[in-house]
Amino acid sequence: MVLIVGASGAGKSILLREMAAGVPAAEAVDIAEVRVPPGGAVFDALPGGLTETLEILATAGLNDLYTLLESPADLSSGELYRFRLACALASRPPVLFADDFGQGLDSITASVVASNLHRFAKRWGTTIILASNRLDFAADLEPDILVETDFTSPARAIYKDRRRQ
Repeated sequence: MVLIVGASGAGKSILLREMAAGVPAAEAVDIAEVRVPPGGAVFDALPGGLTETLEILATAGLNDLYTLLESPADLSSGELYRFRLACALASRPPVLFADDFGQGLDSITASVVASNLHRFAKRWGTTIILASNRLDFAADLEPDILVETDFTSPARAIYKDRRRQ
């Protein structure tokens, strides 16, 4: 788990794109590139059986019945972000990139999804690299590497082992 944090305009997205450029396309998914199907229900948009689909949607924080039956086109911006996240997780990529994580989500939902992502990464061996201007969910995400960006100095990586000392 890698979390890139910093103020808006501090270079998080650029750093995320540069990191993505170093990973073979066949091994990575960027949720910004996930296509949203135009019709049908959220529930029907994911491959797999009932249990797997519900598990992936719950991991992304989309587990209430109303949302499951909604068309992706009718989702709010926060729900649509999480739907793209669910679609990306369903493909079980070795590496997943997500910019603007937590955007449009309240603190509780962001923390729940962050915790779910941590468990998903451990279970499936997925490297998840997120960029955000928020830190309120960082404890639940438990990133192995926290990268801080700002306007005045190079990005700084803080490793989990060093944060404990």
